[in-house]
Formats: sequence, structure tokens, C-alpha cells
Amino acid sequence: MVQNIVRKKIIKLVVVVFILSFLFLLLIFNTYLLISLNSKKEKNDCPISCGQIDTIRPSTTLEVQPNSDIAENYEYVTVRGSLKKEKIPEELALGDNSYQLYFDEPFLLLGDASGSPLYINKIQVLLPEANTFPFYDINGFLDNDVEIYGHYTGGYAETVVIQIVAITKI
Repeated sequence: MVQNIVRKKIIKLVVVVFILSFLFLLLIFNTYLLISLNSKKEKNDCPISCGQIDTIRPSTTLEVQPNSDIAENYEYVTVRGSLKKEKIPEELALGDNSYQLYFDEPFLLLGDASGSPLYINKIQVLLPEANTFPFYDINGFLDNDVEIYGHYTGGYAETVVIQIVAITKI
């Protein structure tokens, strides 16, 4: 009886020592593997034999809404008014028509080329970029009260205009 108890304790001790030894070896192997992979990354080697990486370039592509330009360069604004199409004088040679947003109340434009805040009654708006927003038919919004979401950008002779990103009738 005593021999069975001792035998069981010895078996349990052997099993525990075996498990601890296995875990210790696993820890050593993982440490070796991590050190090996880190040294390969410093040499621009792919850790899973997928070839050599000649150069690593930082990403220059940004996921930006609503267009492909860098969004932080623009000041976005939401404005409301009446959208009108106006004839451009021929002597300016800037095309046939421009689109103007007329405000019901004076609008404070902070980004004027003069550097001073300026109250305006209208502002030119540019059509949405065709390759980004082809689904807007601007003619459907003419002579209506609209809300425009867009960003300030430069216009003719250092004027400030709004590039339309989204538009809706109100």
C-alpha cells in the first residue's frame, strides 16, 4: 500500500518535471525564433521566405474623404443659399458660365485673399470633381435653395471659391 502511494507520487513528480521541461524548451525555442526574426527584419528579409525587400518606402497614399487630395490642406464648410448660373464676360476668357451661391444674409468669409474677414453676399462654387462625384447634375439644383458642403479653394485672381463636395435642396 505504501509502495503504491510512493509510486504514484513519483509518477506525478516525473510528469510534472517532464511538463516543466517541455515548457522551458518551448520558451527557449520561442525566444530564439523571435530573436532570429527580428534580426532578419533589420536586414529587410521577409521572415517567411517570400523574397527580398529591396527598399521600404513610407506610405504616401491616404484614405481621404471626399477626394484624393490631402484633406488637412482644406478648410471644409457647410453653406446655404440660392444657386444661380451666371454668364462670364467674354473678355475674361474663363469659359461660358459660373455658378454662384447667393446668401440670404451676409456671410463672413474668413479666408479672403486680403487677409481680413469680409462679409459677402455671394460666392462662386465649383462643380464637384467629375472623377470623384459624377452623380451630381448641378442643373437640377439651379434656382433653388441648397445646402452645400465643400472646401475653400483658390479661384480666378486670388479669389476664394468653394469646391462642392455634396449638395442638396433645402
